[in-house]
Amino acid sequence: VHHGVRTTEGVLIDGEFVRGEVSRAVEILASADPQEADRYREAAELFVTAALTEPLAEFFTLAAYELLE
Repeated sequence: VHHGVRTTEGVLIDGEFVRGEVSRAVEILASADPQEADRYREAAELFVTAALTEPLAEFFTLAAYELLE
């Protein structure tokens, strides 16, 4: 995301690419386990925010603690 890397097909791995791939993965997981769909979406949002925010957070877990019940 931060280094201009491309897939083997030549697609730039940028924020839009990451959001799309994560969204697709969440939909697959949510359809397989609908009861946990909201948790998958929360986790995906947390991951995308952490992956795309600069500077990167020192501790990914600090933001995750807020989501724990």
